[in-house]
Amino acid sequence: MKLSDQKKAIRKIGWDIKKMSFIIGAGFSKNISKLYLSWWELMQDMVYQMYTPEMKTNNMSVGDIIDKYGYLGIASEYVRRKGYHEAIDDYIEKRTPYLIRNGEGGYDIVLNGRTIERNVDMSLHKTLLKLMPKNIFTFNYDNALEHDPSNIYD
Repeated sequence: MKLSDQKKAIRKIGWDIKKMSFIIGAGFSKNISKLYLSWWELMQDMVYQMYTPEMKTNNMSVGDIIDKYGYLGIASEYVRRKGYHEAIDDYIEKRTPYLIRNGEGGYDIVLNGRTIERNVDMSLHKTLLKLMPKNIFTFNYDNALEHDPSNIYD
């Protein structure tokens, strides 16, 4: 297939959203609340727990450590030090809020069993779901896109 034909095929797919897939990362839910953490924010406590001596000795910041070892490297080291894989899941779950449907037809944000924000704005998530793409792949730990899509037209 010639390059011009490839460009035409891409344009054609772009016009048919139902053939497209979206990849959604950790930052997407920040439009709901700043309580949702980016990977950098999520790793901050972990970096301090494990790398404070190295940071002090070498005058390094959290960002320097993340640049040096990478997110996956830090998470892997955390699991290694804790001795069990579920440690990373526990760490993330304690820091990641989740949504619950409230009795008012909206959603509340809960963290560690406490409601911390009520009736949050879900409009961007609803807009994405209304597009009805072929697939939505998520690489985040929150549940904002997992709610019953039948209510997206509320």
